[in-house]
Amino acid sequence: PILHFKLKLFFSKRMPKFNCYWGNYMNKKQESNCACCQVVDFSKDGFKHLMRHAVFEREAKIDICKTNLILNFRPNEDEYPEFARINAMLVEADRVIVTQKQTKRLINELIETQGIGLFVDRACLGLKQKKRIAPLSYVWGEIELMPLGGTYRHSTNWIMLNKVKLDLRSGEKTMAVTFCDSQTCYLLPTSPQMYFENKKNCRYIYEKEHQVIGEVLNAFNLNKTIEIYEKFCQTEFNEDDTPIAALKQSARKLLTDSILKMLFNEEEITEMLFADVMNGISSRYDKLNS
Repeated sequence: PILHFKLKLFFSKRMPKFNCYWGNYMNKKQESNCACCQVVDFSKDGFKHLMRHAVFEREAKIDICKTNLILNFRPNEDEYPEFARINAMLVEADRVIVTQKQTKRLINELIETQGIGLFVDRACLGLKQKKRIAPLSYVWGEIELMPLGGTYRHSTNWIMLNKVKLDLRSGEKTMAVTFCDSQTCYLLPTSPQMYFENKKNCRYIYEKEHQVIGEVLNAFNLNKTIEIYEKFCQTEFNEDDTPIAALKQSARKLLTDSILKMLFNEEEITEMLFADVMNGISSRYDKLNS
């Protein structure tokens, strides 16, 4: 009953019948009561429809409040000569942006605005003790940015999961998704099994992060924390000097120093070796690596 009620609210009668994840169909009454959604089907002419409204931004960035989808997209240059060498499309509720940046770069630029990188996400997935680490999502605070494909090492499609209102299986290789700030239903070409597995991992990271924050808040006086942090924000500092970034860098140096001293004699540790290991750790854990 709850699922049927949600479907009645969010899906248009123009939308084709589709299987939901539990194998049910929309009935005639539900279809007749749904008249609010526009459908964008990426397996057909979805990109063409969005390209009619697209604007080009060379320095496009992911807006955590507005961006719903980050799509790996290379249009036909003969069909869209004004959009030569496009690599990605950012879909918002009322705007479509195309850019020469690849989706991987867009994600990494967002990660760089947060001091701790992907270390926490990797560590949380490591708690599940799987033989193979699942595709990595970017989860921080209330942001849940999830890959739609099975890999993050190359440019792929991403969805802002925390903004999803309803996601249902539309077919063997299609998901139907609506967002909280949009009246559009997107039919995404992705494996439902992979989608729900990635979603499960994404929510696992989200819960673990909040458990850690809860434990920290339980040990500290929140009023004093706010007071001290507000004083810090009134000082002049750059991104590398934020408390999280500075603490991460210090911890990384201690860890690197300990590992190298265990592997080599102390006198054999050169500044160049130390820097190489630090850079290696940074490229491995701070961003989506190749």
